[in-house]
Amino acid sequence: MKHFLQIKGMYTRKNFIFSFLSILFSFLIIDSLFTQYKTYIEAHFNIFLIGFLYLCILFMYVFCAFYIFISVIKRLRNIQKNTWLSLLVIVPILNILFIVYLCIAEEK
Repeated sequence: MKHFLQIKGMYTRKNFIFSFLSILFSFLIIDSLFTQYKTYIEAHFNIFLIGFLYLCILFMYVFCAFYIFISVIKRLRNIQKNTWLSLLVIVPILNILFIVYLCIAEEK
């Protein structure tokens, strides 16, 4: 069984789009829930629970970024491009264009 966090392997266009959208939507849902109830949490819970919650949110950010990098690397391998291009995900505005390119690029 293949593990989804392994850097080995390739993603087809369909796999890349599905993995990217699933991590994006899960991130947006959790982040919006946290920001919506942030004032309630800070008013009704002690400082240790709030710190743990912020630590969990930080872990989620790091996991999402790591998963997106892995997905981009797998897709770049599928279209036979240099995997160092995955660093373009960090550059604002260019990252959106790069993700769109990865979604529409033909497999080789």
